[in-house]
Amino acid sequence: YIHDCYFGGNDAATYAIKVGGVGTDAPCTVINDCYFQGYTTTNIYADCGYGSTIRNCHFVVGTAANGIEYIPNGTSRPFGSIIGNKFTTNDPTNAYGIKVVNTPTAGYLFVDDNHFINFADNNHCISTRTGYTGLNYLGVTAVPIT
Repeated sequence: YIHDCYFGGNDAATYAIKVGGVGTDAPCTVINDCYFQGYTTTNIYADCGYGSTIRNCHFVVGTAANGIEYIPNGTSRPFGSIIGNKFTTNDPTNAYGIKVVNTPTAGYLFVDDNHFINFADNNHCISTRTGYTGLNYLGVTAVPIT
């Protein structure tokens, strides 16, 4: 359980938090109420397992970086959630708020109530959205992401 932390990478560090790895689950990981900025690759690299949640965090996503890079696999990494986070960037066309690697089976990942400011389009907010996204918002006028 990681909560109430500030992670600043000084635009030099690659990752703030890296949990799990390809083929290695990190079940029941909870990252809550944290602030991230200044990472060159990804703020959170998460190969999480069942019950893992990233919620209520704020991400300042750097140039060509990712806020969250989530690595689900329907056969070995069951249900995780990314809920109620805020993402902003100064690189709307190259940065990603949530980059989902692979395509999770519906029900294996839930992404809901996240807000994305200054991202170019829905694809840069959440790279793939089929079957697991709830209601997320793009821009200061909170346009729903489809």
